[in-house]
Amino acid sequence: MLTYTAGDLRTLCHNDPPTRAVRKSIFRAHLWRPCAERRSADRPEVNNHSADRDRLRIGWLNVRSLNNKTVAVRETIEFNNLDVLALTETWHQHSNDICLRDAAPPDFAVTDAVRESQPGYGGIAVLYSALLRCTRVNLPPTTTFEALCTRFKVSCSEWLLLTIYRPGSSYPSSMFFEELTTVLETLVTHGCPVVIGGDINIHVENPTDIHASCLHELLSSMGLQQHVTLPTHQAGGTLDLVITFSDFGVDELNVEPPGIVSDHSLITCCPAVHRPTSAPITRQVRSWRKLDRDVLRQHIADSSLGRAPTSNDADSFLTLVYQSLLR
Repeated sequence: MLTYTAGDLRTLCHNDPPTRAVRKSIFRAHLWRPCAERRSADRPEVNNHSADRDRLRIGWLNVRSLNNKTVAVRETIEFNNLDVLALTETWHQHSNDICLRDAAPPDFAVTDAVRESQPGYGGIAVLYSALLRCTRVNLPPTTTFEALCTRFKVSCSEWLLLTIYRPGSSYPSSMFFEELTTVLETLVTHGCPVVIGGDINIHVENPTDIHASCLHELLSSMGLQQHVTLPTHQAGGTLDLVITFSDFGVDELNVEPPGIVSDHSLITCCPAVHRPTSAPITRQVRSWRKLDRDVLRQHIADSSLGRAPTSNDADSFLTLVYQSLLR
């Protein structure tokens, strides 16, 4: 057993974050401090009003290649109790890619969008609870960003999830804002709440950034608000966003430290949508401990089972057993 003196413990105290390998090990061992314990006054992004347990929970993550992170993604869903997880930069090749199935828990389904021009790069996948009814929504074609829109239905309510990935290898062009405007205008016509999220690769934290100003003006003109204010990338910058209409808020918005699964942060929140519940299962069981064996023995003797079988057919015999004892 390892032992430490008071002096040894003091030497362990430092302000530097643990290495990426250490953070991954801590996360996979479920030793990372829970979100509720990390809430403090210096983390304004976290809403301290606890959301109801029956509220739906959504997450977003730029996974930067899903192929070698399937276990980490599945544990992320289970550990954070997510109902929906939208992934960008999955780098998957096709919709039947095994990494999509491996990343989803047993009770989850997947819908995806492969980068048409370059399969194996980019890519979007939305992993969601099988209790949700999900349909894909057609969008206008885009060339400056990738997008996947899904309609979810819970009980009598419906809402749209738009997941966006804009590569950061080039600056946003005027075509990007035109295409984004067209997509957003299309969503308005559906007449239901919309939640937009993903990696847009625009430094919205920088008030002097001209592209951030253009994005802010576009969102404001359509009555949309952006909720994330903390850095979402290891190199700094708020690049991953969560956007809703001003009359549809989110609670418990949380930005995990980047570097746990990828170089981007996991973002989670609870929109104003109730979590689906599974239908109750009714089953009948027999109390075998209270069974009177003498009565059972007499019942078998008085039934057709107590006489020599008239057929050697196994199916007929099993039918006879069911009719005599189990029905």
